[in-house]
Amino acid sequence: MSLLDRLLGARVAQPVVVTVVGPDSDVLGQTPEKLYETQPALRAVVSFLATNIAQLPVKVYRMGADGGRDRVRDDTVALTLRRPAPGVTTYELMERTVTDLKLHGRAIWYVHVSAETESGWAIEHVPAAWATAKTDDGRAVTRYVVKSPVTQREVTIPAAECVTFGYYDPTSPASAPSPVAALKDVLSEQVSAWRFRNQVWERGGRIASYLYRPLGAAWGEGAYDRFMKSWSAYSSNRGGAAGKTPLLEDGMELRQTQFNAREAEWVEATQLSRQDVAAVYHVNPSLVWHSDTQTYASARDNARALYADTLGPDLKMITDKLDAELLPLLGAPAGEYVEIDIQAKLAGSFEEQATILTQAVGGPWMTAAEARQRVNLPFLEGTDVILQPLNMTTSDVGYDVDELAATPATKCGCCGHKDAEPTRLKGAPETADALELAKVIRKFYRRQSKAVLSKIDNPKMRAKADDGDWPAWWEADRWDRELADDLEPVLVRQATRRAKRTLRQLGIDADAYDVDRTRNYLRAMAEGKARAANNVTYRELQAALDGDVDEDAERSTPRGVFEIAETDRADTQGASWSTAVAGWGAMEAVRQGAPGRRATKTWVVTSGNPRPEHAAMDGETVPMGEEFSNGAQYPGDQTLTPDQSCGCQCQVDITVY
Repeated sequence: MSLLDRLLGARVAQPVVVTVVGPDSDVLGQTPEKLYETQPALRAVVSFLATNIAQLPVKVYRMGADGGRDRVRDDTVALTLRRPAPGVTTYELMERTVTDLKLHGRAIWYVHVSAETESGWAIEHVPAAWATAKTDDGRAVTRYVVKSPVTQREVTIPAAECVTFGYYDPTSPASAPSPVAALKDVLSEQVSAWRFRNQVWERGGRIASYLYRPLGAAWGEGAYDRFMKSWSAYSSNRGGAAGKTPLLEDGMELRQTQFNAREAEWVEATQLSRQDVAAVYHVNPSLVWHSDTQTYASARDNARALYADTLGPDLKMITDKLDAELLPLLGAPAGEYVEIDIQAKLAGSFEEQATILTQAVGGPWMTAAEARQRVNLPFLEGTDVILQPLNMTTSDVGYDVDELAATPATKCGCCGHKDAEPTRLKGAPETADALELAKVIRKFYRRQSKAVLSKIDNPKMRAKADDGDWPAWWEADRWDRELADDLEPVLVRQATRRAKRTLRQLGIDADAYDVDRTRNYLRAMAEGKARAANNVTYRELQAALDGDVDEDAERSTPRGVFEIAETDRADTQGASWSTAVAGWGAMEAVRQGAPGRRATKTWVVTSGNPRPEHAAMDGETVPMGEEFSNGAQYPGDQTLTPDQSCGCQCQVDITVY
């Protein structure tokens, strides 16, 4: 027997009707929906959450036997969710659902057969404020009594025909708590404060001040009535002299009471109530209200965190409910499920997506026809094919092995021997590698900006140092050391992963790779990249301070320099540096694991806008131990100048014979 059976008795016991209600969430006689109408902080947060969930597309998929999934667009579930009820869109249904959840802790859908919809089913949102839940045994809700506050009519609907979303109430398994209840004291204070403030503004007496008249001063005949009439004209909202400076009688003084707007701390109390409301709903306040300390980078990170952390639990709860309750009601086949698509919100800008996807596939990933569609140009014959660089084929390396072996420049440097089955390897990073490095770099720039900007704001530290090397606000050695310390473990980790993967591709035990042999080189790589990155930051900061940047440019201020660093530069450097590390790791694996085998390396351009000198090298192949024509062992080599390597996303491909 379950614990609930032991506590509440057997299910076959004499039914006892229990009305299930949540905790009292009224505030000074105002219901949650009334507070939603009148309290700006509550409305701002609740509507922010509701609209951000409602705008996400609700999609239906079917799992295939091979593990793949197909989008379903025309079955009962998809059609019902696309148009839930006559005159109701999916957006409206989701917005009302989330609003009820946030105000009442419960949201109800009534699902029934309908001849007025394309699918033959309808989903009606039942306002939580209209519904009273009923249970016969205290365990679960069996029915809802829905009463219209306008007509006072009641309709009872079975809970089995409803999909109910609700939060957990520790006081009763069958009820749902209103989040507004947790804000009762905060909102009560706000309601009282605004009532009092309105009274102060509406009444001519102005409680925040009073008139002082010396003791014993006598009023002349009619003087009192004359003064009160005059004072009313000055102090009343609708007085003829309202807003003008009053003329007081002899000896009178207008004195301020201690209880004024500043002492009452209305602004501070309002700010505190905003934070409390946001905290109850797990929302970062800066997402809803502007903050003076917010930067473009922090705003972008907060927006991404919104869908991952703030809305994630609600989205999971809603989709689980739809899969568990709605789909069986609609007779969905096995393997079908609902997903609320948040990828469009988490994917970043089009430029960021394009960069990551290009790295992932190693080349162009859109046809010219698809690009023309994006800019609303007509279709042209022959544009529906993905273009492919001449140095790339569907093989791993991108050049014909027989032609490579027949060309003297591509034979082994020692004997020109050609093996029948070469192994082709790509020195390209995983997408996760670029994102991992970008995250580390972004975190460093954020830490660096706080320290540097606080010093730049101090006029005494703006001048050059006595030795003429660095200004007092720039600690070059410190920043080079700190960024190198941040980068080193990541570079070691990524190089090791790439090297071991390369060894496995060669059929060699990955444990043969000795990571200790690489640490000194990778430390030097980290120091070189840290020094180059910080030099760029310093030059841009100094240019902004000297006024050498167009005032309309984002880099025209020191703060703007760091905002660009935290966003664009961090992403570009993450992609570029992870590519260099992957190429070097693959080469090091061949050097360590296959020292007796002949190998060549090829310079491969992967971006759509390479440097002219790199474009000229595209497809250049040399023996593993030799340098490319620009003097580098691999793209991103430390021997290249910043002008030759910064932002470079070329990669090295390796052929082992």
